Amino acid sequence: MLDGEQSVSDSNIGVAAGTEAPAEAEETQGTAEPTLEEQLAAAKAQAAENWDGKMRALAEFQNYKRRMERELQQARQYAAGSALSRVIPVLDDLELALGSLNGKSDSSAWQAGVSLVQRKFRAAIEAEDIKLVGAEPGQQFDPAVHEAIVQEDSKEFAAGTIIAVVRHGYQLGERILRPAQVRVAK
Repeated sequence: MLDGEQSVSDSNIGVAAGTEAPAEAEETQGTAEPTLEEQLAAAKAQAAENWDGKMRALAEFQNYKRRMERELQQARQYAAGSALSRVIPVLDDLELALGSLNGKSDSSAWQAGVSLVQRKFRAAIEAEDIKLVGAEPGQQFDPAVHEAIVQEDSKEFAAGTIIAVVRHGYQLGERILRPAQVRVAK
């Protein structure tokens, strides 16, 4: 019986092997490995995607760096402007003192000393990038940089123009520390 069993087993093996061979062939065709050209194309696509990502990240970093530098500069200007805006009234008082001395001959030495202090003060302020806000008689009034403290009738000046500057205005960069105080024609 052993011989009969063995022949049945061998025939079962043959049948089993015969039925599995086509299934293995189908599996091999369904999951065939990509060709070298396909692998190369996929690798190139991945490399291009990685390169684009790197370039985007680099651009974002450069934009961030520029923004931070700009914000740091603005913070510095703000801090300097805040401190120096408290000093500007002192300069105003010097200018008022000089204005009250004009025409008095006995005070020329004192006037020269105060003028020297005023010039040094202006130089120190300008060194911090603080500039005078433009305001001249006859100039058009601009509410962004001028403050009208008086409106007067005027035959000499057209309506909306500056008649006189009462106090100078100052700005630091784009920031107005104090608008120029002016008299304006009606």
